[in-house]
Amino acid sequence: MDYWRYPAIADDVSSALDGARQAIGVSLGAGALSNLISRSPDTLDRVVLMLPAALTKPRPPASAAHVLEMSTAALNGDRERLRALVAADAPGGLDDYVDDRTDALLRLGPALDAVATQIPVPDPAALLHVSAEILVVAATGDLLHPAETAHEAVAAFPKATLVQFDSPAPMVTHRRELRALLVDFLGVPSAG
Repeated sequence: MDYWRYPAIADDVSSALDGARQAIGVSLGAGALSNLISRSPDTLDRVVLMLPAALTKPRPPASAAHVLEMSTAALNGDRERLRALVAADAPGGLDDYVDDRTDALLRLGPALDAVATQIPVPDPAALLHVSAEILVVAATGDLLHPAETAHEAVAAFPKATLVQFDSPAPMVTHRRELRALLVDFLGVPSAG
């Protein structure tokens, strides 16, 4: 369980970059990228923080409680309970998405438990030195990834832009728009 700490995950991300100057982090990955660039502010030129769950403070209590409830279900191997929790967060008619997400979360029980109350970047001042252009993608109505965290991220980074989708699951419901947004943002040659 010691692995599931943002600095450890960020160190793995750093190793995997292999010279890349752009990166996308989703949820836990957004926290790991935020931790990485807070410690190495010139590492990347462009970063997408998609559905960040926490940044410089813990998740809101309702969000943390929901993650811990999911963690308990996953750690107990209670697929039915976990699926019900995932389905409660998803727009109707997305059964395949709910099943895939449930299966993924069943494997991540220890991670969910560990990161539910962690703070990716304990020192907000460290983000003021980040030189990268940041695109923050938020969802409306997503308890796991509160829009307030995305707004916090935009305010914390010097060069950040927010795009918020009117959906709790924009990676499914707004796939085409999201893909175009990412291509547009990452398709511009890096400054480095």
